[in-house]
Amino acid sequence: MELTDYKRMNLPDAPGVYLFTSGKGKSKKIMYVGKATSLKDRVRSYFDDDVIATRGPRIVDMVTQSDSVTHEVTATVLEALVRESALIKKYLPKANAIGKDDKSFLYTCITKEAIPRVLMVRGKDIDFPAKRYGDIPLQSIQGPFTSGPQLKEALRIIRRIFPFFDTPKPVTTLSTSGVGKTASKHLQARVEFNTQIGRYPKGVSAKEYRRNITNISLLLSG
Repeated sequence: MELTDYKRMNLPDAPGVYLFTSGKGKSKKIMYVGKATSLKDRVRSYFDDDVIATRGPRIVDMVTQSDSVTHEVTATVLEALVRESALIKKYLPKANAIGKDDKSFLYTCITKEAIPRVLMVRGKDIDFPAKRYGDIPLQSIQGPFTSGPQLKEALRIIRRIFPFFDTPKPVTTLSTSGVGKTASKHLQARVEFNTQIGRYPKGVSAKEYRRNITNISLLLSG
């Protein structure tokens, strides 16, 4: 593809995901999946004169071998992030994986505990067949997510709606006031501080908290 091809695309200035593709019909291949705050600006950047310096020869080869770009508009950048993850998992595009296999990508893991935690974990640290992170059993694994900063921002936004625990050690129970309790005095002080500033749940029952976790899992799975 060349710049003249891009100019015919008429992409919107809106968040979404884009897919570089090659071939048609049954022979069509997904070469690369990406997300964007502005589809118009992001895809345009692949045709800049300095693309080999900013993105490297792998991406230049991908653009050269592609013959079209399809896109999906999303309502928010958060939705674009989740949609990108789902499409990468579905199509396993070669240009997304070369030099950075799935084990280096980030995943969100929800622990299988009485008070589940939401953790951000590297793929290399997850036992996928057993659904475990070290000795911690997991009820769900969402990803891969290619951008650590954007995933952190996504979880920060989600936390405002559905507060969750991400402590390094389990939260053993919720007190009658809905504040998390741990077996460690040091960690308990951290939990109580984060509860005061609105980072962790406050005033919720275990049932309400588990409902939060269900909603978080639904959000992250698209």
